[in-house]
Amino acid sequence: MLSVYNYLSTKLVGRESSKGDSKPSGLELASFHLFSSLPPELRRKIWHFALPTRLIEASLDLQDGQWGCCVSLSKHGTGDRRQLPVLFAVNIESREFCLEEYILFVNTYLHPKLDLLYISWLNADLITPRPKFYAIQDQPLLKFHSIAMTIQRSSRSQERFGAFVNCLRQLGTPKEIQLCLVGPKLPSLFSTTTGFSITNGNMVVLLDWANKVEENMSQEVRSHVMRALEAEQAAAPGFRIPALSTRLYYMFSGP
Repeated sequence: MLSVYNYLSTKLVGRESSKGDSKPSGLELASFHLFSSLPPELRRKIWHFALPTRLIEASLDLQDGQWGCCVSLSKHGTGDRRQLPVLFAVNIESREFCLEEYILFVNTYLHPKLDLLYISWLNADLITPRPKFYAIQDQPLLKFHSIAMTIQRSSRSQERFGAFVNCLRQLGTPKEIQLCLVGPKLPSLFSTTTGFSITNGNMVVLLDWANKVEENMSQEVRSHVMRALEAEQAAAPGFRIPALSTRLYYMFSGP
């Protein structure tokens, strides 16, 4: 293990150019050819440390009583623009490791602990051409440690948090939910986490605004959402109330 550490710590090595080489000397990235010789458990740890942390938006719609994700076709007609981590395509071992770590969600793969899933609402009836609808089976949200959900009103429900509660009832409740509102586009300097939408490929930015006004608003919104969740639990004793983050976040989704 020590020899591996010593080798990796000197990946960037300076090399003098030979007399017959006209290229200037500089730093070059050394290759590590012994990775396949490492113990399997050590290779798995390396694969794990290489996994990315992503923000993924899924715009959901309710059709025939079933929640699903809407996926719009691109302007060039090539279909949706879902992206998978690079480790899915490095080699067979890395792909098998990813298939163990990730869960299938709306015909793509998400990491239940590293990825932050952001759920927003979409009315497919109002979009032309009509996006493809992927029905979500079982209760995949139970596997996530934390997700973000919009508290915007959905046109599919008359109640203020009707879609919010109904979605959790059908798809399960994660351990924690970050409450989000749609925010304005700001420079990336103000963003804490960025990602993309599996619905249309747009950039998604999680904005974290910390000031006194936002703190007071967060407490008020959190209390309203909690009352809606408690009412659902009273109606359905098997319903589990997730922990709600104490902060209110803003989400920007757009090109």
